[in-house]
Amino acid sequence: MSLTATGPGGSDTLTRTNYITVTSGGGYTTTTRVISYTYDPLNRLTDAAYSTGEQFEYQYDAVGNRTA
Repeated sequence: MSLTATGPGGSDTLTRTNYITVTSGGGYTTTTRVISYTYDPLNRLTDAAYSTGEQFEYQYDAVGNRTA
């Protein structure tokens, strides 16, 4: 697993690689999933984008409550 981060209002990228052993063939297959997080200047999560194509956006009201 690797993690890359920048300062406030920036983004983080989390990469996770799972190794699955295939017992019948004696080898293995790998799967990698990348999740990129984006934050606003107040360090609140505003976006999560997955390498599978899924994307989630977050919005906040004036007092910091998540509204979407």
